[in-house]
Amino acid sequence: MSAPFFSIIIPSYNVKDYIGACIDSVVNQPWRDWEIIICDGSTDGTEEICDAYAKAHPNIRVIYGQDQGPSPARNTGIKAVRGEYLMFLDADDLLAEDCLSALHAAICRDPKAALYINDYCEYCEDGQLIPIPLRRGPGGAPDTSRTPDARVAKSASMLPVDSVNTLARLFRENGNYIIFSWRHVFRKSFLAQWDVLYDEALLCCEDYDFFLQCVPFIGRSMATGIMTHYYRKNREGSMTNSTHASPRMYLDNLRAFARWFSYIRQYAPTMERCADSRDFLLRDIASKFLFYTIQSAALKKGSEACIQFSKQHKPILRAAKGRFVSPARIVLSILGFRLGSKLLSRLFRIMKRHIRSTMMPK
Repeated sequence: MSAPFFSIIIPSYNVKDYIGACIDSVVNQPWRDWEIIICDGSTDGTEEICDAYAKAHPNIRVIYGQDQGPSPARNTGIKAVRGEYLMFLDADDLLAEDCLSALHAAICRDPKAALYINDYCEYCEDGQLIPIPLRRGPGGAPDTSRTPDARVAKSASMLPVDSVNTLARLFRENGNYIIFSWRHVFRKSFLAQWDVLYDEALLCCEDYDFFLQCVPFIGRSMATGIMTHYYRKNREGSMTNSTHASPRMYLDNLRAFARWFSYIRQYAPTMERCADSRDFLLRDIASKFLFYTIQSAALKKGSEACIQFSKQHKPILRAAKGRFVSPARIVLSILGFRLGSKLLSRLFRIMKRHIRSTMMPK
């Protein structure tokens, strides 16, 4: 049997109300050269639905295992795929109609890219669709970003200048929306060549970590302008909501930010051509680190580990810059980490409530 063009990895856990629609969104694609790898650890009947689809469709495989979170499930899928290109689809989300045909055409126009970045829609429970296009600079036309030969990045002590500039541009224009793994199509040979896998120690922030692992070695990437996913936002019981405001969520984010702050500071060149990009990335990561430190202090339980971790990484906190950063640092220096963070966290919550109230219709 010849290898399919697309491999679609679906991690699933207790999503019996959603998994059928998710799989149907792939099965109903006019473009047929695909396989689905479902990595399932469910206990609610999801597995029976997956089995039924696998029996009806020879290009659907189900790999069962104990649920350990999204990272191990995705790694299992990465190791099992046979396709030339792979993409991720969360079990409660949907593929957009006929997006695989459009992606195939885009890839054929530029088959040497390692990464294809797509657009998506937020799919709200009331049926509202909110398009989230990739911001690509003046004119909004799809563009192609190039970096030096990826082999140079692997062997060199410093990141390629263009990699640093491209990464900074993507984060400047799109914020954290750029990191979602399911908005990207990856060339399988690229991930295999550089041994890129998810950090299975991270239950949260794994997308951020995975994306930044890819960046140093991407020889070529393409913004397709294609809407590929309907992302179901704020589903009750989802991994995002179940870990929201938990000690594990904050600590995983702090660990990932600390790792990548150290990496950028050590390996991003300081030369003039990318100095602004390097400084922006360090400030951006440091500001996220400070924000999560402050937010974690509001936890009723489990904040101590986050506070202790932040104390061990004070250089990151000192690198943070922004409108509210300097006052926040003054408060922390006067009151200390624990008391200062709790006070700042309460102030942030008051400010959020005030902003929401001013935006409510009269």
